[in-house]
Amino acid sequence: MADLEIHVLNKEQVSIQGDLTFATVNATILKKIDFSQLKQINIDLAQVENSDSAGLALMIEWIKLAKINKATLGFSHIPAPLLTLAQLSGLKNNPHFSG
Repeated sequence: MADLEIHVLNKEQVSIQGDLTFATVNATILKKIDFSQLKQINIDLAQVENSDSAGLALMIEWIKLAKINKATLGFSHIPAPLLTLAQLSGLKNNPHFSG
């Protein structure tokens, strides 16, 4: 298991590294990205090693926070397991999960 690290690289780029799983996702992780300060954000998931439905739930919460703060949010390099979970959850038509 790899820890979850969130790196805010600049005002537009965020990099996620490690596992997006029940073992690593929590309320503290949710608050690591301040959507009130970032208005156009790309979250790069290229370095995500393992993921499960907790990772998908976190991504959905980030989408909600971005919308509340009128920020534009995009995800890049979404791992195939997360895309599959999104599709199984009925999110396949959501532009954030089109892969």
